[in-house]
Amino acid sequence: MKGDARTEIPELITAGRGKRLLLIAGVVLAVVIVAVVIGWLVWKRQRDARAREVGRAWDAFERCMIGGPPGPGQTPGDLLRRIELRFRHSPQTTDPARRGAGWPGRCEPYAKAIYEGLKKVDLPGRKAGERLGLMAYGAVNVIKSGNAPTNADEIWALAREAKVPRVRGPRVNEPARPVEASLRRDQLHALGADVTVLWQTPAAGAEHLLLERRGAAGGSERVLCTVGASGPARCRLVPRGLLASADSVETVSRTLQVPDSDDAPPALVNLADAGVDSGLYAYASRQRVWPNPGWQLRGGWVRGEAFGIFAETPKGWRLVTRLAAGGAPAELALPEPLALAEVGEWLLTVEQGDRVVARRLASAETPVEVAVLPAPPVVGTMASPDAEEAPDPVQPTWRFGERCRSSEAALAVLARGDQRWLLVGDAAGWKATELPGGLPGIHRPAVCRGRTMELLAVDWLDGESWLERHTCSESGCVKEAAKQPVGEADLGHAGDLVLLASEGDNERLGDRGAIWLRVARAPELPATPDLLVVDSAAHGGISGLVRAVHSLGEAALLLLEDASDDQSYLVRVRADGAVEPVAVEMLP
Repeated sequence: MKGDARTEIPELITAGRGKRLLLIAGVVLAVVIVAVVIGWLVWKRQRDARAREVGRAWDAFERCMIGGPPGPGQTPGDLLRRIELRFRHSPQTTDPARRGAGWPGRCEPYAKAIYEGLKKVDLPGRKAGERLGLMAYGAVNVIKSGNAPTNADEIWALAREAKVPRVRGPRVNEPARPVEASLRRDQLHALGADVTVLWQTPAAGAEHLLLERRGAAGGSERVLCTVGASGPARCRLVPRGLLASADSVETVSRTLQVPDSDDAPPALVNLADAGVDSGLYAYASRQRVWPNPGWQLRGGWVRGEAFGIFAETPKGWRLVTRLAAGGAPAELALPEPLALAEVGEWLLTVEQGDRVVARRLASAETPVEVAVLPAPPVVGTMASPDAEEAPDPVQPTWRFGERCRSSEAALAVLARGDQRWLLVGDAAGWKATELPGGLPGIHRPAVCRGRTMELLAVDWLDGESWLERHTCSESGCVKEAAKQPVGEADLGHAGDLVLLASEGDNERLGDRGAIWLRVARAPELPATPDLLVVDSAAHGGISGLVRAVHSLGEAALLLLEDASDDQSYLVRVRADGAVEPVAVEMLP
């Protein structure tokens, strides 16, 4: 029997209503899911956009600070340090990092953008991102002060840990190229420990150095080295046992004479402090060739076993010469000089009547008169102890200044008061040329090339020491004004170039003890960046000190000392400005 229609109809209605409700619920759920997905996609898109903005800011910051991602073997901290060193050792006129807002100040907006961006987004490495934001905030303040952050390695490590996305940022002015040290410590050749230069004698294109250093068995020893414009330093030990009764190395005086060539031993030594054994000795035979009767030696010249020396004695001045090995020394009385100097084999004196005389010690020839100079002006009067006597006039004092010799001539500067003369001569004759305007300031050792003297002068202007370079000849002097503050730099020549060697002192950047060098022609020095010769000990170099700068004609020699272990090293600067370590070769 069929069911009652009145019963079936409500059931159908109820079933249809349930389906509609399920359909509606499904539609609503689908709408909600779609809305959630869309919302999540929008949120993700916004988050990714913010993360990309952080990535863009990071990329710009990285390129602004260190020029881009560090390469193999590089660290951000080292790059940042060396860029800042370059920045601090580059003149404003040539340093591209100083253009616009200047480095590192121009990087501040990117550090600020990283900090602001990280407040709005969580990176995959959330905790690292939070710390990165704090460090970016700290970097803003450091950069504002004109410095680069010192915690660069930590900042870059946090950026990797936080997974900052790699997105190309806006165009930025990248920094100057990081400075590179020319030499590493392991490239240097040790000359010895506790080295002291007792004296140096310039030769044609070379320098003879008598050094004292710590001996291998303790105590001290002396070494005679010849260093030229190329090749190694050729050195030999000065024997302790020159005399049985004078075996202390301390008895070998400063007048130890240099060899004729790199391969030959010294010819003569003077034991000025050996008491009864004082005198001039042949180096090889240990035989005394002239017994010094207690005279005060003032200088001399030696070629082989021929020699000429001059001394102040109780009976006046004496010149002693021996022109051939085995000959008897000849003694000649000299007028008391008002001033005297030796230039190579020449003895220059100013004598009564303001006569300037040159004597060639190698040949004992008749003295060659350089010039009879104008009478000196009276600069004042000196009261006599006896009131009845008239005051004595005060005359300027004669003195010899810079002097050097080349293969062609000997040259010397003679001064009296504010007047200066350049003396140029050889065996054929001498000439004195007055230098108008004089030579100001404190002069560094001169260099002679041909019949020309080149010297550096330091003058004081507005409380600073400024450099000048003078090239003087028989026709006068030409001045090149560098307008370069000298400060604590050591000066030298290498051909036509001027050297300023100095020691780094920025402890924050870790370059205390680094050796810096500025090499250029004098007028170009103010616009020339410094060259890092060797970095500080903490960065593969030495705790460096510049002990001396010696000229080698077409090159120059730097004597460096490592303050950490007292080892000394020689570095040569060529005329093209390149630097190279000098090897040390010990001769028998």
